[in-house]
Amino acid sequence: MFVFGITPQQSAKSILGFAASRGKRSVATVVPPGAFGALSATAAQAVAASVGIKMPAPVVAASAAGLVDKIRAANGGALPDAVYLPVVGGPFEEQATALKSSGVQLLGSEQWASITPYRIAALQDGWFAAPDPVGFEAFATAFAEVSEADPGVLAGLAFDAVEMARILGRIAQQDRKGLLREAGFDGVVGPYRFQKDGQCSRGLAILSVTNGANNLIGSTGA
Repeated sequence: MFVFGITPQQSAKSILGFAASRGKRSVATVVPPGAFGALSATAAQAVAASVGIKMPAPVVAASAAGLVDKIRAANGGALPDAVYLPVVGGPFEEQATALKSSGVQLLGSEQWASITPYRIAALQDGWFAAPDPVGFEAFATAFAEVSEADPGVLAGLAFDAVEMARILGRIAQQDRKGLLREAGFDGVVGPYRFQKDGQCSRGLAILSVTNGANNLIGSTGA
């Protein structure tokens, strides 16, 4: 089986790798209770050490009450350089507001792209991983002309999957060998390549929420 969508592991690898390159050496992860929060926290923990980041046990919180104190306690009494908020929804906005006032750098996953983060004051100056908007723009424009609706990431992934099948059919490699080709693929959601274990390594852009827009400040390879 090959996993194609954008996963918590891909988001964590991109944003934590970028944060490390900007000198962020300690990062706390805050997630709400639930299966997806646990999965996102596990992904962040798995990635952190590989990029040189010290990460304490995740803080699982259903609200913003006492959140900054909980992060301090998990991090040995001091605030970390940054806090990763990978799960959008539930207490997300109130938690972001509490963290913004503490002065830590906020980090986000691909989920941030679904909520127009520049409209949320607490997310100003935050960094998050997402498909490169420059690469996605041409597809989004063409999609909107045909459907009279704006495409989301799922539409981009669907397009990339069909295009991948077309390319492999053209070169007569619609098989495991074709999926694992060294060159990988360049999709509208970004570059990606499959690994032998079926996981997908995906390159994402890093965006900064500033001046009423999401601005491109970096990118990661597949």
